[in-house]
Amino acid sequence: MFGELCTSENGVKWPPARALYGDDVIALTTAEPDLPAAPEITAALRGVIDAGAYGYQDYSPTFGSLVANWLGRRHGLSVDPTHVVFVPRLINAMAVMCNVVLRPGARFVTFSPSYGPIDNVVRANGCRVDHVPLDMSGPRAEIDTAALREAFGEPVDVFILCTPHNPTGRVWSREELRPLFELCAAHGTILVSDEVHADLAPAGTHLPALAALDPVSADGGVCAVDSVPAHDTFSLKTITAFSPAKGFNLAGVEAAALVIPDFELREAISAGMRRAGFTNPNLMALTALGTAWGGDGVWLDEMLALVARNRARIAGFCEKHSLRLLQADATYLVWVDASRLVSCPDTVVESEPEPLAADKVPAAVGSGISTCSLSDDLAKKTRVLLADGCDYGEWCRGWFRASIATPEHVVAEALERLDRYLSAK
Repeated sequence: MFGELCTSENGVKWPPARALYGDDVIALTTAEPDLPAAPEITAALRGVIDAGAYGYQDYSPTFGSLVANWLGRRHGLSVDPTHVVFVPRLINAMAVMCNVVLRPGARFVTFSPSYGPIDNVVRANGCRVDHVPLDMSGPRAEIDTAALREAFGEPVDVFILCTPHNPTGRVWSREELRPLFELCAAHGTILVSDEVHADLAPAGTHLPALAALDPVSADGGVCAVDSVPAHDTFSLKTITAFSPAKGFNLAGVEAAALVIPDFELREAISAGMRRAGFTNPNLMALTALGTAWGGDGVWLDEMLALVARNRARIAGFCEKHSLRLLQADATYLVWVDASRLVSCPDTVVESEPEPLAADKVPAAVGSGISTCSLSDDLAKKTRVLLADGCDYGEWCRGWFRASIATPEHVVAEALERLDRYLSAK
């Protein structure tokens, strides 16, 4: 099933890489599998095509129940179906939050390394993004609680949590999340939990942020009572995003679900999506999502087994060359510190970047091609293209991210090329 490389001729990952570096380049950049989707999904989508009816679609009345059933079966999360809102992507909802829910110039905070496209859309819509750097000095990424508390020294309108974390692969525990919950509740901060990589955790190993909180309170907020005295409960407004895009290779279909327990916040997001023109789902969206999450997950488990084999191979390579590979709990991403092997002539920028004007955004952003020089230099010398760490923040220069949901022979060839290059240095 996963023996051959599967790419799209109009994709943002392989075609631009081949145009820049040659047809033999190996692109391990964009976080999407280079594998054919599950046969049952392809069959379902083919059925839509064969029907020949390509008109406007409407939201299925069973959508909320379908999402709730999958989250219950796969992740042990109990969700009220009426709390589920369809969105194409979380990034669309972030733009809506900036323009409809929040005041102009609202402050977002997130952990860094962070997913650049969300940062960019928040800034492009007139809001501010600040970062709390993760502690990556040990074997795996850790939350720096002191730095987190310091970030709340001024008002925080929204905190964006990513779990499993992109790019480090961490699934945060209840104990690790407790200080964040307390701070958000104490400061009236909306917690947005980006869990679109959740399906990339082995079944039963992902802890959704909602599951780390106690049941929904009477006012629609989510109460966390295990970290404070029983008489001093507090409510926390949350938005949790899930999607089959990463786990089932459906990124281009654009189908995701937000779980929003708070009624007013849910209504504001829903109204904002309509105001922004998101009134009908993509023709293929509900069919693809329903087939993926309505199934047994066997294809997903087989892909995760492939990723585990690729990760073990990469771990051996990193050990041979004294590269530091952070331990990951989930995802098909690897995050490697290669700073000792590369020269970093550019000055590291420690301050927050200014928001980019529309005409100043690099053309390569979102194309799957790094905007930094280190990965470009490496690709020219080895024909292996990795995502450059500085795309996740300048302080991550010297780190590389690789997406390894790809056939084993592709990873093997990439490592052979890199091995020849590093052995000759």
